[in-house]
Formats: sequence, structure tokens, C-alpha cells
Amino acid sequence: MKLILVRHAESTPGAKQLAPTNGLTDKGKVQAKKVARYLSQEKIEHIYCSKSIRCVQTMEEILKRRDEEDIKISFSLLVGAKNKSEDWQELQNRINLFIEDLKIDYVNEETILVVSHAAPIKMFVFQLTGEIVEIDNASATIFEISEKVVSKVMVNETGYLT
Repeated sequence: MKLILVRHAESTPGAKQLAPTNGLTDKGKVQAKKVARYLSQEKIEHIYCSKSIRCVQTMEEILKRRDEEDIKISFSLLVGAKNKSEDWQELQNRINLFIEDLKIDYVNEETILVVSHAAPIKMFVFQLTGEIVEIDNASATIFEISEKVVSKVMVNETGYLT
């Protein structure tokens, strides 16, 4: 399976004041279009998206560039933003649960897109590689996952934003 992780594009007002209702800035709308263009050649079978407006808006831009009409879309709390009351172990547990479910549900050559937030994507990377990384707005992180092997294709790719 190919797992593509996309962090939502820039949103309002600022990183320290984010709420589920914060939408994309004008810059964020441009970023979302650029990540959509970057991913336009990927055949995506299923999208998992955080319920936050900024993630939904980023996903919608990605969907506008898709020809497939049969993409399954699921809104999942497992890939939602880290809650203030949630500690890092709880975040790690829910991301691990999500990864294990993917390994069971997608044993073929399917491509799964997850549109999420910085903390969950950082945890995905940590769970799959043991690395601690930074994750920028509208970045793409891609893994190839088989039953026994996890291959990192790219982490925090943003070259298409320039």
C-alpha cells in the first residue's frame, strides 16, 4: 500500500489559536491547489480526513483535480488534531491503531491519502521510522507499506509550493 500524508494548508488566524472551525488563508488556498496539482497523477482509492475545516478545504482542493469518482472518503477522529488534554502516548496509541487498521484493510497495491495535522503526521513518521521530523503546511509525506517492510519515499516534501 502507498500511504500519502498531507498536512492541511495554512489556516487562520495563527498556529497558537487554531480551532476546528479555522479555514484556509488566501495563501493556504494557493498551497492547497499546489499540493492538489502535485498529487494529481496519484491514483487514490481512499481518503481519510480530519473533520477540521482546514483539512476538509485542503481535501476538497485535492478532489477537484481527481478524475476518479469512486474515491471513498472517511472523516476520522483517529487522524484528527492532537487535543490539549491528550498526551503524546495517547496520540501515539491512536495513530498506531490507525496504521494497524490500514495494514489489515489494505493488503493490495492501493493508495491511501490522509489529510491531517502536524502532530498526527509527525507521529505517523515516528511510528513508521523512529524519526522525529518537522511537518510544514501543505507538505506531502509518502510511505510504501507491505506486510513486513515500510519504505520511506519522502517526508515533508514542499518543493512544489515554490
